[in-house]
Amino acid sequence: MEVTNLKDQNLYKEFHCIIPYDVIDAKVTEELMEVAKTFKIAGFREGKVPISMVKLRVGGEIEARVKESELRAAVASIASDNNLTPVTDPKITVQAFNKENGLDFKVEFTVMPLMPKIELSSMNIEFLEVSAIESDIEKASAEVLENFKEEIQTPDGYEAKSGDIVQINFDGKIHGKAFEGGSGKGVKLEIGRGAFLEDFEKQLIGVKKSDTKKINIIFPNHYSRFAGQSAVFDIEVLDVFNAKISDSIDEDFAKRIGAENLETLKKSIQEKVNYDVMIASRMHNKRVLFDKLNDQMTFEVPHNLIKADFESIFDDMKKKRAQGDESFVSKSDDELRQQCQSLAERRVRLGLYLTEIARLNNIVVTEEEIKQAVNEQIKRVPAQEKQIRDFYSKKENLGRLEGPILEEKCVDFMFSRVDLQKKNMTSEEFTEYVKNYQS
Repeated sequence: MEVTNLKDQNLYKEFHCIIPYDVIDAKVTEELMEVAKTFKIAGFREGKVPISMVKLRVGGEIEARVKESELRAAVASIASDNNLTPVTDPKITVQAFNKENGLDFKVEFTVMPLMPKIELSSMNIEFLEVSAIESDIEKASAEVLENFKEEIQTPDGYEAKSGDIVQINFDGKIHGKAFEGGSGKGVKLEIGRGAFLEDFEKQLIGVKKSDTKKINIIFPNHYSRFAGQSAVFDIEVLDVFNAKISDSIDEDFAKRIGAENLETLKKSIQEKVNYDVMIASRMHNKRVLFDKLNDQMTFEVPHNLIKADFESIFDDMKKKRAQGDESFVSKSDDELRQQCQSLAERRVRLGLYLTEIARLNNIVVTEEEIKQAVNEQIKRVPAQEKQIRDFYSKKENLGRLEGPILEEKCVDFMFSRVDLQKKNMTSEEFTEYVKNYQS
């Protein structure tokens, strides 16, 4: 193979390569001969089909497969020979393939920048250990009462109002065609609660049991898949209930919502509160750690990685602004772009550093950890178990799990190396502390 270096910058490398035609042709011929040993078509015994006919039938497929294999091997060889650590898939451009030029291609690498040596053992961070208080339990209990209202049967002819629960079948169409998530059977929704689009829920005010109705809506701009599109829903009202918040969480309430008993429900509420407090404090401690790391990371970052992350963040911020998020609603596009640029650079630098931490310390994500993460998602939405398992059965989707798991393992590793200055506080004190925290 003939290799010429076209570009040799810090983060970007480009090579021109030629694999001789004879090399490809010899491997194609070798594979054709192997296939011919068991090849069958009408009029010939197995393995007796002329090689010219075998080539006519499967030669193109074999040639494409051999070319792809040779390209992958050549690119891996170039990366190895030049001690390159790509941070994205190399970009391969085939320029020619014929007897005169062979397999002529260019390959471009975006490579891992030179990382600064950060002495984790010399770094100290304030590490908050937060405990829940009684008001957290009271708030969580109130949310349980709100989420599991008692349904009181209404008389025939009763017209639903805001705050009532309606049980409906619905079948939605966009341009006359059904769409994913657009239909449901026996679905209960509380009018005005916001589980569905506001315009959808408003049009259910006044419906009665056994009514049928058409509801017309336009999806808001922050609905990326259906933004701005009109939809028509055929509605069948199965029942209407008044929603009543129970006075307290007692034994009867616990059993009504499916808990074994009152003690089990109270324990579940306590566990959720403790978990939420733990997650909130961990997120803050991670932020403090990442702030410290970011102060020491001044290395050059590949612009194509920043651009990809920037576009993702910018789209997300614009959606939140369209939804009325107070953090973004008053900002112009230029102000959002400036904020996104800074955030994208920080995220890419931290991501590359965590990748290096994982490589140097043999931190990997195991199959068991992947399975556990999938099962956790299924626990949250058990009705979608098949869809979740199907989604993560595809290799390209596993990165959505592997990335966050690897990050958490790297964070745990760094927490075990830095000097943690632990500080205990209540959740109430923590809330105030985070408000006043400055990066």
